[in-house]
Amino acid sequence: MDLYFGDIPKTTCCGGISKDSKVKIGQSSETEPWFKDRVVDYKWLGSDEKRFPGVVNLHKILSFTISTTFYLTYLMNECIKLGLKVRRHTIKNLAEGYTLPFFPNPDIVINCTGLLFTKLPDCKDEKLHPIRGHVIVLENELPYQFYFEEEDPVKEGEFFMMFPRKEGGLVVGGIYDDGTWDNSIDEVYVNRLKTKTQKYVKEFPGEFKIVRHQVAFRPGRTGGPLISLDKIASINRPVIHNYGCGSLGYIESFGAAEETIKLLDGFFSKKTSSKL
Repeated sequence: MDLYFGDIPKTTCCGGISKDSKVKIGQSSETEPWFKDRVVDYKWLGSDEKRFPGVVNLHKILSFTISTTFYLTYLMNECIKLGLKVRRHTIKNLAEGYTLPFFPNPDIVINCTGLLFTKLPDCKDEKLHPIRGHVIVLENELPYQFYFEEEDPVKEGEFFMMFPRKEGGLVVGGIYDDGTWDNSIDEVYVNRLKTKTQKYVKEFPGEFKIVRHQVAFRPGRTGGPLISLDKIASINRPVIHNYGCGSLGYIESFGAAEETIKLLDGFFSKKTSSKL
């Protein structure tokens, strides 16, 4: 599913989604990117020695910025308005989804457990793996956002980005550290971010004013996300899997939801037909 600006309801602007100019930077090539005809307000800049000295392959697009603090609250409120009831409950296996005290014997269970899927005893997906991320939330402000792909990063999967937060401050990162559960703060990596900022972002306002570090794990999956109708083997009951979007969870969420709805429609249509 492709999502364009016109597909986003205006109300979501109050829910943490805004339109911002985004500068994307890469040093690996001076050729224009493959997606230049699929984005809004694309402009090739080449270089900007005043703002980003020593950087080539510079271009600018109009992009989404999602402030997750506001956006997740917005989504929850929209679901509640549509009649969704939210409950918190710990399960030991997927089969327990059919015996919950507050919603017994449902027609189907939808599995969105992400990385925790492999922690359940009746589940196994060898393609699922953690992708560690580490960003820093700063008090500092910057009037634009950018993403910088380095030609020869010190560590595989490392890149450089900064983007402002709607609630104030700035986020700086980042890294795709594949296959590790290490949740410690990497001070060497943090120092590299500071060095890159001093080298490439001359407009940055002074020293890092760190609010906090955020280390988390993306649900990576070899071959992409799994969205499929399956059976819980131990009880022979249906389940729809929806997990494994990696670092693209927010970006792919609309498409993943659409595919899940299609599977639900097909499931209930088949169930109704079998009763006729």
